[in-house]
Amino acid sequence: MVWSKQWVLGALATGLAATYLFVPYRLGVVCGDSMDPSMRNGQVYLINQNKQENESAKAGDVVVFKRDGAQYIKRVLAAPGDSIYLMRQEGADDFLVMDWQYSFLKSAQTRKAFNTGKMVKRTVPPGHYFVVGDNLDHSTDSRSFGPIATESVIGKLVSPPKAVPRIHRVVFHQGAGQGA
Repeated sequence: MVWSKQWVLGALATGLAATYLFVPYRLGVVCGDSMDPSMRNGQVYLINQNKQENESAKAGDVVVFKRDGAQYIKRVLAAPGDSIYLMRQEGADDFLVMDWQYSFLKSAQTRKAFNTGKMVKRTVPPGHYFVVGDNLDHSTDSRSFGPIATESVIGKLVSPPKAVPRIHRVVFHQGAGQGA
């Protein structure tokens, strides 16, 4: 039997389309410096687009999501039911409270020692994640736009790099029923 060139190309195109539709893995490229130095601008990554995987993200996972038509890559800092502390100052973006700052800020706020702003405990609502870039000083993330909905998650990185040590120092309280 002789295979025609069109038949072979059609079979190849069908095979590639089926693979694209049924295999949940996709390649992506980091755009920007918000994940620096753990992920560099231009670095290629692999994401798993399986819906159940995306809905089970936990603190430390890196996710790709859409928001207002743009695509972002950020680290999950807190999952549904988890809590973090933010320092709110009028006219400025919220900043994350680090573990070494917590006691001092809590004490200063209680004594009204100086106007530091307001420390706010933020518990992530069901069906949402609080996400940040590893490069906290150069990242637009949940500190400015709030928690993201799980439905907006496109995929979760396969074998994400370790977080910058600074993120490990954020005051964090894991919610009830969340695994370690």
